[in-house]
Amino acid sequence: MSGSASLDLERQLLGHTLAIAPMPTLGRVYVALCLSAPTETAGGIEASGGGYSRMPATFALMSSPSNAASNAASVEFVPATSAWGTIGYFEIWTQVTGGTRLYWGPLTDPVDGVPIEMDVTTGDVVRFSAGALIVQAVDTPMTGSGVSSFNERTGAVTLLGADVTTALTYTPYNSTNPAGYQTAGNVTASLTPYATKAGTTTNDSAAAGQVGEFITSVVTGVALTTGAVVNLTSISLTAGDWDVWGSFGLTPSGGTGITTYGACINTVSVTFPANSTQTMQGGWPINNWNAVFIGALPVVRLSLASTTTVYLPAYASFNGTCVALAQLSARRAR
Repeated sequence: MSGSASLDLERQLLGHTLAIAPMPTLGRVYVALCLSAPTETAGGIEASGGGYSRMPATFALMSSPSNAASNAASVEFVPATSAWGTIGYFEIWTQVTGGTRLYWGPLTDPVDGVPIEMDVTTGDVVRFSAGALIVQAVDTPMTGSGVSSFNERTGAVTLLGADVTTALTYTPYNSTNPAGYQTAGNVTASLTPYATKAGTTTNDSAAAGQVGEFITSVVTGVALTTGAVVNLTSISLTAGDWDVWGSFGLTPSGGTGITTYGACINTVSVTFPANSTQTMQGGWPINNWNAVFIGALPVVRLSLASTTTVYLPAYASFNGTCVALAQLSARRAR
C-alpha cells in the first residue's frame, strides 16, 4: 500500500494482523484538504482558517469492487469565510484534530497526470458526493498515481493512487442556489470570442463607456482680467484613453488692444502645463485695435485611471475690456 496508506497505518495493520497489538475501533474518520504534498511518512500542509475544519466521513463496504469501501454519505465542507489557499491533496484521519493519518492522495489531471489544484476562496464549498471517496485494497502495490475517470459535465475526478481511489466534486458557492451548490441546472459556462465592434451606420452617438463616446463644452462671453489665468470651461472624463482638443477666442471692446494671450488643456485648474505641446501662446501688436482672435489647441492624449476634470485655462493681457469664448471636446479612443 506504499504511496497512499500512511506509514502509521501500515504499522498498525501489521501489528493487528500479526497479533502484536490490536487496532482501536474507530467510530468515524475525517477527511482533510492539503495545500502541499503528503508523503508516506509525513502529512501535507493542511488548509486552515476561514472556517476550515476536517469533515467526518462514514464508510461502508462496497459490493463491487468487493475489496473496497466508499463514503456512505456526502462529505461536505462548510463554505469558506476567507480563502483557504490552493488545494491539491486530501488525507483521511482518525480525529477532527490530531489523531492518526490513515490515507492520502494527490489530485491529478485526468489527461496528462499534471496535479489538479483548486483555489478555494470566500464562499466556496468543497464536497465529496456519496460513494465518491473510495478506499480500495489491492494485492500488488502500484507505483505513482493515475486517473480512473473524469466527468467533463460535473467536474468529478476519479484518481487512482496505489490502494486509494477518490472522486472529487468541487462545487463553488452560487448565490442563486441557496443550498450553496452549483448543479447542472443552474450553471452555464460559455466563452465569448473576441470580435471587432463595427462602427455605427446612422447618426447616433456612442453610449457612455464605449469607444467613440463624445464629450464637449462650449462657452461664450467669459469676462477676463488682464494678465490673470482663468478656467474658460471644463469637462469631466471617466477612466479610459481620450483624445482631447479645444479652441478659444478673444473679443476686445472698442478701443481695447491685446498684447499677449495663451490657452491650454490641463487636468490642473488655472494652471499651464510644463509641456508646451498642450498650450497655445502668442503676442499681438498693441495697435491692432478691435480685432477678434480665434485659435485652435492641439489634440492631447489623456490616459486616465479614474474620473478626471479636464480644464481649458486661458489668459490675455490687454488695455480696456475683453471677453473670451471657448470649446473643449474629447472622444474616447478606447
